[in-house]
Amino acid sequence: MANITALWKTVTDGISQHVVQSQRQLPSTVRIPDDHGEQKDQLGQPFERDQHYFHVVINEMFLAEKRKWFTLIDPLVFVVSEFTYDKKELVVPFIVGPSLLNQFGGEKIPPGMIFKDTSVSGTFPYRGVGLKLSVVLCQLSVGNYASELLQVIESASKVLDFSPLLSPYANVAGIVLQGFNTLLRLNGTKPLIGLRQPFDPNAGIPFVPSFFALIDEPDVDPQMLWVIGNRLMQGKSKAEATPYRKSDFVLYSVVRPMENLRDDLDTLPFAPLWDRVVSEAGRGTKDAYKSAKANLLSLNQTISLSPDLTAPQRTMLKKSYEDQMVLAYEAAVGQALRGEAKPDEFAEARDESLALLDL
Repeated sequence: MANITALWKTVTDGISQHVVQSQRQLPSTVRIPDDHGEQKDQLGQPFERDQHYFHVVINEMFLAEKRKWFTLIDPLVFVVSEFTYDKKELVVPFIVGPSLLNQFGGEKIPPGMIFKDTSVSGTFPYRGVGLKLSVVLCQLSVGNYASELLQVIESASKVLDFSPLLSPYANVAGIVLQGFNTLLRLNGTKPLIGLRQPFDPNAGIPFVPSFFALIDEPDVDPQMLWVIGNRLMQGKSKAEATPYRKSDFVLYSVVRPMENLRDDLDTLPFAPLWDRVVSEAGRGTKDAYKSAKANLLSLNQTISLSPDLTAPQRTMLKKSYEDQMVLAYEAAVGQALRGEAKPDEFAEARDESLALLDL
């Protein structure tokens, strides 16, 4: 990951240089007050190490018509999340460009363009040291030869799949970072507004579930902003609030998944081992059940070491898998008693495995 970190530093230097040269007004970076948002049971309650998952979402992006979006220039949002994963510093880049906007919720609505809820980080357990989050809104000239490069970068960004355990992760992340760095050097690509925001309890910067807005307008009053239905609103009160439409903005959030549980277990590395457990238990024979229990022991050890799970979900998952294994075995035994036993094509391989266990 060292090369990825160094490459990301090169990209941030390039962004900073473009922003300084542009001599634009400073944008507003606003944390929406907790009582002005939704999911109030979560907002403002700190993430706890090994107890909570976190997830970064671009909730809404509004692009003002005045910039001639999609006619003379294409929008591009570049997001990078930096955090601790499996005892290492991880850099997760993601690009939201024209093709992704069209595919995931971009609507051409006068007088502007709205882009809605898209994950840009995946779900990860919080392992301490907080999170560094970078969000940059750029414009890219339509018809510029950089557009073809952007399509390649977007494709790489989508297949990244947020899983650093996949062997191609570093290569794909490098393609996204290097590709964006190349875009910055080409005529027609211009960062408009951006920020790099650290959340670090060790430095006195709380890391809590919150909504944030990056707005291309100076001195925006947080007390006038509201989040309703994951949309940025403006008004003196929630009842009077109307959609914010004065200028370009990106509304994003750092949240926990529902009930603080990840539901994508089938995508995690231990999923095939669980499939073997339930398959063996479902044979309904004593030897198959012995094999299932041996696989369950290996599965529990793998879960205990998994960097993708919090401590509470590890405990819950082990108990759930054991219960499901027992139920699968009892159901299979009942089928066998009724003469409905399944053919056992794994008998020979199982016998060899059980012989090894007896060594």
